[in-house]
Amino acid sequence: LEGLVEHRRSLAAYFNEALERYSDWLMLPSEAPNTRHSYFAYPITVREGAPFTKQELVSFLESKGLETRPIEGSNMSIQPAMQRIKFRAEDLTNTEYVHLNSFFFGLHQGITGAEREAIVGYFEEFMEGK
Repeated sequence: LEGLVEHRRSLAAYFNEALERYSDWLMLPSEAPNTRHSYFAYPITVREGAPFTKQELVSFLESKGLETRPIEGSNMSIQPAMQRIKFRAEDLTNTEYVHLNSFFFGLHQGITGAEREAIVGYFEEFMEGK
């Protein structure tokens, strides 16, 4: 198990380093002090003011064969089950932003060096001219 976790952590570190140059437009994952993330996925949020939308980036990545998923559980107040529960929602500005502007792609022990380089290449190709 420890080897799987370390491989996923090394993948996340690789993507963080490779995609850091786009941090004006992309919010990348980080670990809080005294925590250790196991990274079953690599989450990305498109920042306000980016010259593209989440959907444009996701569509491009999907066209290259990189499967992505939205971060669905971010805004529980819009989930269908919540229609059956009485609850009070206050300011959900950040939750709504994550729901509309974030996605992830999976990390697993089978991702090779060539595959991780290809993924970074997809981001580089998309970002050209932005």
